[in-house]
Order: sequence, then C-alpha cells, then structure tokens
Amino acid sequence: MRSTISRRLHTSIWGVYLAALVIFSLLPSFIPPGPENSDKFMHLAAYSILTCLWPESILQSPCRRFLAAAGLGVVLECGQGILPTGRFADVSDAVANGLGAGIGLFVQHAMRGAKEGARGKKTSGREGT
Repeated sequence: MRSTISRRLHTSIWGVYLAALVIFSLLPSFIPPGPENSDKFMHLAAYSILTCLWPESILQSPCRRFLAAAGLGVVLECGQGILPTGRFADVSDAVANGLGAGIGLFVQHAMRGAKEGARGKKTSGREGT
C-alpha cells in the first residue's frame, strides 16, 4: 500500500502537470512550426502522460478518466478557437488528444498488471518455505 505522503505527492505532481497543460494549451504558441502535422505527436504525448499519471483517487473508472481527458482536449481546442491568441481549433488535434488519453490508460493498466504479477510471484515463492 502506498503511503499517504506518496499519494499526495503523486496527486500534486499530476495537478501541476494538468494546470501546465491547460495554461500552455491556451497561451499563444511559442514553439516554431515543424513539419506538417508534427504537433499531433505532441498532443498524443501530452495526453498519454496526463492519463498514465492519473491518480487512482481521482475518477477511479478508466472510462471516466478517458472521457475526462478526451473531453478536456476538446474543450481546450474550442478555447484555442475562441481566444484571440493566434491559435486555431483543430479537430485532428482533438483526435490526437483522445488517442493519447487512450494510450496513457493502456500503459497505466499494463504497468498495474505488471506490478500485480510481480507481487504474485513474490508471494508464491514464499509459500514453499
């Protein structure tokens, strides 16, 4: 079982990441444009990290976590289209956000399964002694 301090630290780091994601999504872009559609990888990575690091204490259901992350991506894309920052809403960016959210949940699930598998091997090895 993770300690309370560890859980709080994890939640705090995730909260700071979430706030940074929102802020930098709505500020004018300071990154020079790369090859066409190269920003989709940044969207994919940003939302993969967001959902992979998502604390279990906040929205325990993976389906709800996915909907929250993907919904945030859609809302932020709409915000980019509304705010006068020189940025534009892009449906393909919202799709990349949703794909990233799905990938992050998959990675989180796989990591949890690997931890549980490792715990099972440790306890099964002790039973024979």
